[in-house]
Amino acid sequence: MRNRFDQLAKNILRDALQLLGTVETQAEVFSAPQAIDVWCVPDPARRAAGSDLGMLAQIATEPCLIEPFHNALDLRELRDCIRKQLTWHHSLDLGASGGAPYPALWILSAGRPVTAIESFRLTPEPGRSACVYASGPGLRLYLMVLSELPRTRETLLLRLLGAGRTLRAAIAELVALPEGTWERTIAQPWLIRCRIEVAAETSERSVEEEELIVEIQKFYEEITQQMELRGEVKGRVATHAGLLAKRLGRPLSDVEHAVLAERLDRLGEDRIFDLVLTHDGDALGAWLADPSGR
Repeated sequence: MRNRFDQLAKNILRDALQLLGTVETQAEVFSAPQAIDVWCVPDPARRAAGSDLGMLAQIATEPCLIEPFHNALDLRELRDCIRKQLTWHHSLDLGASGGAPYPALWILSAGRPVTAIESFRLTPEPGRSACVYASGPGLRLYLMVLSELPRTRETLLLRLLGAGRTLRAAIAELVALPEGTWERTIAQPWLIRCRIEVAAETSERSVEEEELIVEIQKFYEEITQQMELRGEVKGRVATHAGLLAKRLGRPLSDVEHAVLAERLDRLGEDRIFDLVLTHDGDALGAWLADPSGR
């Protein structure tokens, strides 16, 4: 019955609209191949891990497409993203009995895309950061302006996806974090790789690329210095551990190695040399075992 009335509607529309121009019914829709930048399906069993991801975890609370843009996207780019969302949902729907939920689309824009926000009438999303603009619930489109994110650690990884001043500030904050923090563990290898790739480009670089090389170079030098420092500290500990081992008549335990490293840093090498020269093995063993050793 539905097909009959659908056909009736199409026939009436076709014949009427032909008075105004060219009309075609059953026009086939061809979709050019597209690739989603990031498709994320969160695992409920790993929800606890999201506590470290800051604001990024608020995006990945449900299956979603994520499309980052290094510049403020234009209307065509926004429409292309929506086409990905619609096509992807269609693919999911075909493979799911009972239909698939409509996935959210998150667009991460380095700058503020004024035309896109106004044209799609995107409005600040209640309950989210002021830098997130949303469509109506039917489209499930969320646009985050990275340059408007507050400069907090919760937003650091997202701001590393930004451009210009936002990116440079984020790199500087990343450098200031202690080594081994999760942000550095994730971002450090990719920033160094980006530096190598941009530096190797033979074509003329933009001002932003030149600035990016400078900022990442600072980060690279900081990492190098930390590695050199670790090597120096390790060498110093090994030297003093050898001296202590001779006085003790045995190798140091792992715990004693850790104690020695801490006291070298806190008391200095001169104090350790004095102790080795003036104390016998028993006294040195007691000093290593004493939590308040000086």
